[in-house]
Amino acid sequence: NFHHLISVLNGDDAIDIDLGYNGKGQFLFVMMDDQVGDRAIEIDGAISPEDAQPYTLPNFWNSTFIGGDSATGSRTAYFKDNAGGQIHNSIFVEFDRGIFVEDLETDEDSYNRFLNGQIVLANNTFWNFAGNDSAKIFRAEFDYSPAIPQDSLVVEEALQLDFYSRN
Repeated sequence: NFHHLISVLNGDDAIDIDLGYNGKGQFLFVMMDDQVGDRAIEIDGAISPEDAQPYTLPNFWNSTFIGGDSATGSRTAYFKDNAGGQIHNSIFVEFDRGIFVEDLETDEDSYNRFLNGQIVLANNTFWNFAGNDSAKIFRAEFDYSPAIPQDSLVVEEALQLDFYSRN
C-alpha cells in the first residue's frame, strides 16, 4: 500500500501497476508533462500467460490526476492484460483521451474483469476531459475486429460520471 504519493512530469506512465499487485493507493497527485508522457495510470496484468493469477486489482482513493493538455493525446487510464481495479473519489482534469479497457478476442482480458465487477469507477469528477463527450470517457479498446461496433459498448450508464465546465 502507498499514500501521499506525488508523480509529476513523467516521460511515460505516471503510475504503472502490474503483475498481480492488489494494494491500495490513497492521496495521490499526478501531473502529466504537456509534451511527453502517455498515461496517468497503466494497470497491467500478467504477461504470459495473460490469464495468470493473481489478477492485478489495485484500489485508488481520493486522488488528483492532471493531464498535460487536453489536446496532446494523453490517456487517463488503461486497463490491460486481464487487469482490473478501482478508482474512487478522484478528480481527473485536462486529458484528451479517457479510460480504456482492453478487449481481446478471448474472454481472458480486462473487459471481462469489467463485466465481472472488477473494474469500478465511482464518485469521480471529470473536467475538460475527452472533449467532454461521455462516449469517449470510458470505452473498450479492441485488439481484433469485433462483430459489433465499438460505440455500442460504451458503458457510461454503469459508471457515476460528473462533468464540469467553465461555460
